[in-house]
Amino acid sequence: MRILPNHEKTAGFSPERTAAVHTELGTILKSSYFSGSKRCQDFLEFTVQQALDGNYEYLTERFLGAELFGRPINYETGTDSIVRVRANDVRRRLAQYYSEGHGGAQVIIELASGNYVPEFHWREPKAAGAAPEVALHESPAMPSGASHQESIATLPAAASGDDARPHRWRIFVGMISIALVLGSCAGWWLRERTLDRSLYPLKYEPSLNSLWSAFVNAPQHETDVVLSDVSFQLLEDIEKRTFTLSDYLNRSYLSQVTTQSSGSDIQPVLTLIASKNFGNSSEFRLAQRMTAFDRIGNGMHIYNARDYSSALAGQDNVILIGSQYSNPWQQLFQARLNFKANPPDVGPGSVINISPKAGENAIYSPTYSLGYCVVAYLPNPDRGTKVLLIEGTSSEATEAGGDFLLSEDEFSEFEKTLHSNGLPYFEVLLKTSQARGTPITASVVAYRIYPIQP
Repeated sequence: MRILPNHEKTAGFSPERTAAVHTELGTILKSSYFSGSKRCQDFLEFTVQQALDGNYEYLTERFLGAELFGRPINYETGTDSIVRVRANDVRRRLAQYYSEGHGGAQVIIELASGNYVPEFHWREPKAAGAAPEVALHESPAMPSGASHQESIATLPAAASGDDARPHRWRIFVGMISIALVLGSCAGWWLRERTLDRSLYPLKYEPSLNSLWSAFVNAPQHETDVVLSDVSFQLLEDIEKRTFTLSDYLNRSYLSQVTTQSSGSDIQPVLTLIASKNFGNSSEFRLAQRMTAFDRIGNGMHIYNARDYSSALAGQDNVILIGSQYSNPWQQLFQARLNFKANPPDVGPGSVINISPKAGENAIYSPTYSLGYCVVAYLPNPDRGTKVLLIEGTSSEATEAGGDFLLSEDEFSEFEKTLHSNGLPYFEVLLKTSQARGTPITASVVAYRIYPIQP
């Protein structure tokens, strides 16, 4: 959908600077950080060109969603975060590109957090007689040798003979010089550490790294994060029945619903629901946090359950989020679990403990303020891949289970209780608390570990 007008405005750049931006942009788009993602290339190229043309009013989430991703101009940006996700991906790639020593001699292109207007930071030579280094302007976080030397040069210089400054003035100048150098080094170190942490977050979270390294940038397999099909669950709730994964894959559940409801007033409603592909916003936010570990953005992909396929499940690592009623792909692995959330013979809202140990219950039933979530990390030995299941008795409980897997503090405490040399495969049953639809805490109720090491 093309929404931009035909006229162009100027952003006030000289022809030389405009050419420099185009040259740098072309180099970035051809680099390995962007060449593998056509959408990231299009996003960066489009936003840079609009900034050069001075069309800043078009660099908003709504206009970008319509122009680049085919959304209607009045689409709901609060629930559809495709622009925010793509912008974060572009930011990560740009940060990676520049952090590893790439970039032109004249300009650096940056997409600052919180907006979609590219910033151009110009490298300019020092004044005549200065060393031939370049200084990065408009970027106070990055230390500049020029600014340090210029600051020092503004101090009164010591003279010779009768006009010489007192000795204490020389000491003062020296102390200021040392302070500036130390401040420069400290600023550079803090900036580099912050950048490194943003690019390699798992490097600073060892417990999470023991789990997520199997899914992030895995050398042999990509990772698929599969979210619930809310439309499918809505049909089950209305019809008060459940369907198998086979029914879901061959779409026979649609004919079963429409046939049994034929002639009734509700049949058009069921047909309308079946035609939609609703998702769960809390699950999508959870998936975004997971894919943030993928610093390059090439190894993890988000799917709605309806868009997923058996072929992908057979070749990739899989992370399944949601109950088996809303995400029927969970049924592939239920036979391997000891803790079964929402079992068909009991119904949604309970967890069955197949083989209770001392002090454990056989059934865990949620209340208004308490829920339960089963989290399982399993091998898929026939495929050589890994599986991560997050299935709660409610959407809040599922979200709490995801929080548990993304918290270094919580997961490290659980890892200590395993007393294992290396992270084993495991199942854990979490008890969660919630208030007004918001998860608050998650605590371990019971767990099982398996001897095979990842």
